[in-house]
Amino acid sequence: MSTSEESKKLLKLRVYSFLLDLVAITAITKAMIWSYSNFVETFMLSMSVGHKVRLLSGLDRLEIVVYFVTYFGHYSFNYLMMDGQTPGMLLCGVQAKNGEGTPLTLRQSLLRAMGHFVCHFMGSFPLLIPFFSSDRRGIPDWISGTSIGRKENTKARSSTLAPRPSLPLIEMDNFPGQVEVTNFSGPSMDAPKNDQKQAA
Repeated sequence: MSTSEESKKLLKLRVYSFLLDLVAITAITKAMIWSYSNFVETFMLSMSVGHKVRLLSGLDRLEIVVYFVTYFGHYSFNYLMMDGQTPGMLLCGVQAKNGEGTPLTLRQSLLRAMGHFVCHFMGSFPLLIPFFSSDRRGIPDWISGTSIGRKENTKARSSTLAPRPSLPLIEMDNFPGQVEVTNFSGPSMDAPKNDQKQAA
C-alpha cells in the first residue's frame, strides 16, 4: 500500500473513531441526565411539586454542561490511562503518539482533550483540518505535540526488543564433593522371621 493510500485510510479511521467516541459520550450524558431526573422524581418524595419542577426545569442547560464535562473527561482520561487511545480509537486500531514513542504524558493528554473541546465547541469543523494539512495533523495534534498513527502490534514490538541473555547451563560435574544417590531399599518384613529360624 502506498503512503498516500495509507494516509487516506488513516484519516478515515480517525473519522470513524471520532464518531464512535461521540456516540459513547452522548450515551453517557443521556444516562446521567436520566438518572438525575429519575432520582428526583422517585426518591425525593417529601419534596413539594414546586421544588421538583424547579430542579427539573433546567435539564436542557444541565445536559449541555454534563455533555461538555463528559466530553473533556472522556478524552483526557482515556488518553492518559489507555496508552493514547479512546474506546473509539481502540476499536479502529489507531493511537495518539508523541515524538519519542513513549506513552502520552498528563500534559499531552490534557492538551489533546482541550484541542478536541475547542474544535467541538466551534462546530467540529476544525476537526477536518487534517484532510487539508500537509502533515495530516490538526489542532489537537499541534498544541500537544503528538500525532495519530496505527496501533503497534504488541508481538511485533516485542520482537524488535533485544533478546534476554540466557543463563549459562551449570553442569553438576563441576561441583566437588558430589554425592552419588543410590536407591535404598529398607529391610524386608521377612528378615525377623529368618533370624528366628536360624536361632532355632
